[in-house]
Amino acid sequence: MNIAYDMDEELLSSGHVFSKTERVALIQAIQKLPTEDSSKVRTAIYSCGGYIFVVGSHGHKLFMVDTHPIPATLGGEGNGLLKMWPSNDPTAPYQLGAWIWERLRYSGVDSKSLQSFLILEELLRSVFLHSEGWGWGSLFFSRDSEIGAYSTGVGKFLCKMV
Repeated sequence: MNIAYDMDEELLSSGHVFSKTERVALIQAIQKLPTEDSSKVRTAIYSCGGYIFVVGSHGHKLFMVDTHPIPATLGGEGNGLLKMWPSNDPTAPYQLGAWIWERLRYSGVDSKSLQSFLILEELLRSVFLHSEGWGWGSLFFSRDSEIGAYSTGVGKFLCKMV
């Protein structure tokens, strides 16, 4: 299976990471992650000052994955960490942002560092199909549709996901 993604840069920093403007911008980007469909995973890549975190939303939870060694003062044991917050809590984006800023500040990230928040959206899903005696083909579905196209060496057919 192949999946194509649309990348949306929600936050491309022009100011310093710890400034009020940049803090507000990060919170606003985090607030765009939860979806009404809790079965969907929505993922973003946050980067600042040499640190990269995976941030996302799934099952009414916001999450953040930090694979860098985390000291005990930040809740770690010298290894990576997965943190989660309930996405239906209006303070959750602020808590996640505060954790990121504390992590960066504790790790010595320069206050003049810039930050980036890139949201990945599933755009197109392709499944290669093969059945003996029936030939081969690819099945494509867009992220917002249950209707797709089946393509073979002979022709293309419209189909519906059930």
